[in-house]
Amino acid sequence: MQKRKHYANPITTNDMLINDIKTFVSFIPTAQRFNPDEELSDMDTLKPFLEESETKIINEIIGSDLFDAIIASTNTTIQDALKRIVAINAYYLCIPFVDLISTPNGFAVVSSTNNIAPASKERVERLLDWVKLRLSESTDALIILLLSGTDNMFREEWKKSVHFERYTNCLFITAGDLRRFGRSNASRNTLDELYPLLISYQGDMSNTVSFEYMKELIENRRSDKLTKYDEDVFYKLQVVLGLYSKEKVNQGKELLGTIVNQMIADKDNYTTFMTSQAYKIKTSENYVNQKTDQTFMFNP
Repeated sequence: MQKRKHYANPITTNDMLINDIKTFVSFIPTAQRFNPDEELSDMDTLKPFLEESETKIINEIIGSDLFDAIIASTNTTIQDALKRIVAINAYYLCIPFVDLISTPNGFAVVSSTNNIAPASKERVERLLDWVKLRLSESTDALIILLLSGTDNMFREEWKKSVHFERYTNCLFITAGDLRRFGRSNASRNTLDELYPLLISYQGDMSNTVSFEYMKELIENRRSDKLTKYDEDVFYKLQVVLGLYSKEKVNQGKELLGTIVNQMIADKDNYTTFMTSQAYKIKTSENYVNQKTDQTFMFNP
């Protein structure tokens, strides 16, 4: 497969991640026998949507270095995870067009054959919603794979992309995180929409637990090196972020104070926080513990 760093040259079917209909149907069983044009093969019909899907995933999520590394590897688990996203996204893109053809007089709908009844608008809309949900879940699954294990070559390739920071610098990296701690029906679209607000909240939280320790937690989560003490704090910070996202800021700040008190009581396991500027301010002689202060510590 050719490198996918540039898109000026035409891509042949053999160059594509999914290059036959059997592979596509293995991820999208409902796509079997969908081709409305007898003069084209199934792959001819799918090819533009698969190309668009690959390009979107490269340009918006993983970058070309990681894409190339996955294709060149023998790791079928991560290859299948990427193929699944490409297939689902391509299917989502093509659903509105599978029964349309362009004629000299405008667009026409291909009539059904073999006693196959056309689906209602409502069923098509439900299908689109289901495909969007699968795309969200599949993207989450790939991200989890990319960040799993301390010696993960795919994570190192992803770091070369400008997208790595965007997808890994929040306490919530998956839609599953957001569902567990904030929004019960969240998808990746929800997470993307809330991302600027979540990062803002996270910055506010860093004033209390320290920017140094928050950065360390994010880096250690990225490299799968969180200690059991870090994991406990990380989980509680996710709870705080969930409270903030539901506009329960006061409850979130109270939990932040509890987290800080916990770290102070177990200072040997939280050395980054104990040497941080935030801790120095809190323990200075002139510091006054006020609820209006960003560095307020709640004392239960």
